[in-house]
This record gives sequence, C-alpha cells and structure tokens, in this order.
Amino acid sequence: MIIGLSVLAQAQTTDSSEFANLPKDVSIEDARSAIRKKDFNQAVFLYKAVLVQEQKKKTVSGDLLGEYAIALALCHNFDYALTNLDRARQLKGENVDYYTAQVLWLMRMENLAKKFSNDKKILLDYAIPIRQRDTLERKTLNTAYELAQKKQYVRALVILRLLEEDYPDAFVIPIISSQIWEAMDKVDQASESLKRGIWLMVRAGKTKDIQTYKDHLVKLEEKKRKIKNSSSGGALMYAGASFAKGRYSLDSRIGIYAIGSYNSRANMSLNMSVMNYNEITTGSIGLTLYMTFGKIFILGGGLNYILMEDSKPLSGSVSLGLTFPNKTKTSSVDIMWNAHFNTDFKILGSDSKYFNITIGQTFYF
Repeated sequence: MIIGLSVLAQAQTTDSSEFANLPKDVSIEDARSAIRKKDFNQAVFLYKAVLVQEQKKKTVSGDLLGEYAIALALCHNFDYALTNLDRARQLKGENVDYYTAQVLWLMRMENLAKKFSNDKKILLDYAIPIRQRDTLERKTLNTAYELAQKKQYVRALVILRLLEEDYPDAFVIPIISSQIWEAMDKVDQASESLKRGIWLMVRAGKTKDIQTYKDHLVKLEEKKRKIKNSSSGGALMYAGASFAKGRYSLDSRIGIYAIGSYNSRANMSLNMSVMNYNEITTGSIGLTLYMTFGKIFILGGGLNYILMEDSKPLSGSVSLGLTFPNKTKTSSVDIMWNAHFNTDFKILGSDSKYFNITIGQTFYF
C-alpha cells in the first residue's frame, strides 16, 4: 500500500573517507570481543573496519549490519543504528528481527521491541529513554512516510510510535503504521494497527473512507489465517519421476506435514509408484518420512513393497536432496538422490542396491 518504495543498491556504512585509518585484517570476532568487554566505542570502530573489508569483497550481509546496529545503539547512536537495521532488512538478514528488538530495547521502546522479538539478551544497563537524546530526525508524519518510501521501515515506526505517545487519538498514525508493517510482511502487526486505526476513526466520527480500511482488514485477517494454517502443518501431495540406468518410474505421494522450529518441515506420506525395469512394468506402495532443514536440504527414507505376481519383496531407501519452495511456501520443486536396498535379488536384478535421481513437485495444503 506504500507507493514508490525505492531500493538501495548496496549497503554502505558511511562516507569512505572516514575509514582511512581503520585497521586491516580485523575479524568480526574482534568486534564481538569488544562488545563482551563493554568497550562499545572500540566495538563500533572494529565493526566499521570489518564492514569496509566486506564491502570491498561485496559480501556485506544483513546479519553483520544488524550486529553493527547493536554496537551503535550501545553507544547511544540510535538514528544511525536504525538506519543500519533497515539496510540489514533489505539485505534479508536472517536474524534482523532479533537485532531490531535489541536496539529498540536499548531505546526503552519495549512495546515496539516485542513486536519483533521477546528475546532480551542485551546489556539493558546501558539502555536510556530515547527522549533524553536528540538523535532522531524531526518527528513528523511526512518524515515517517518519506522514510517508509525509502524502505527505512524501522526508523519510520520509531517516529510513529513517538508521535503516537504525543497524539494518542490520531487515527492516521496507526493506519500508516499498518501499511509499514504490511510492507515488512508482518501481517499480525499490520492487522493490529489497522484495527486500532479503524476504532479511532469510529470514535472520532471520521467515516468517509472507513469502509476501504475495513475491507482491507478482512483481507489481512484472511492472510493471517492462511499463514497460521501453513505455519503449523497440513496435507501434501507429490508428483514426480525417478531415473536410473535401466529403470525409471512415475511417483506420487499423499500425506501430512508439520512445521517445526527454524522453518524445518517434517512430512510422512503414503507413496505409490509405477516403475519399469528391464522392460518389466511393476508397481510399489510404501511409506516415506522426510525432514527439511537448513531451508533447502532434505533427508529421508522409506519402505516399499514391490507388487509382483508371485512375491512382494521389501525395498528400503535413504534419500538426500534439495527443495526449492515458492514464495508463499505452498509448493516446492524437489530434487532427490536415492539409495535403494532390495531384499529379493532375483526379481530386481543381481545387485543388492541401486541408485536413482528423483525430480518432482510437492503441493502443501
């Protein structure tokens, strides 16, 4: 809903002329060590050196900028800390919500921090109320909106939260906040803010555009429901094909899956295949169990009965592969390497094992 969002070409820390005297060959562990020693100014200095090194290699990560933001916040340089948090988010830092919460805790903005993370593993003795320091830009709605257009979402939310403390009845503040949360893909927070904005509009008798916001709230609630369903588990269907020397098969699976911590996904399914080996067509039925970890890696195994006229040999398998989910995580393309171990060598050949490659697509419901 926010129009004209610009994209930063790359993460930059500050003007390069400021870094002329930075040390060379500094590691991130040196900067972290300075944090542990509570030498925060030295930590900022070392993080700058690490960032310059990474910029030269074009390998600046979102998580590195997040750590740098915490060091800046520990030195009470909040505005610059928020700037780096927004850059970290644009680089898709894996732990950016954690870093954002830490900086906001240091700013004594507990309510806003909890919307990102409840983890308070930070040196809170060094936190100070943000209003005691004149480090933020002039607090206006226009400033917040302009920052949001530049994808500097956290800075914009901080300004809006401070404005909300001064003007608690201004419905436009939570409505703009909702748009920013939605741009950050934080649907729960977007819905919560929009509900408050609508409530304030009703209380103030401002009903001109209220139906538009109510309609959008319905869409947010529906999106919340879908995310909740997909984040806990559900049913799955799979279709694919397997290939090996002298044999191939068409494969299908139906089953259930569950979502665990760190976006790991476990699924158990009934699988059915039609396969051809040495011009003999057979079928199989069995049970498989797969585990997705590290976002793209799959490890699993299964047991299958080969459907023959005079026997039903048991076949075991171990699988390792890669999965590539779509953006909404409602389906994935899966590529697997499989090792099969057979119990009836007369039917399936003289070898006790064989290997194949499987390619297919899984749909999650």
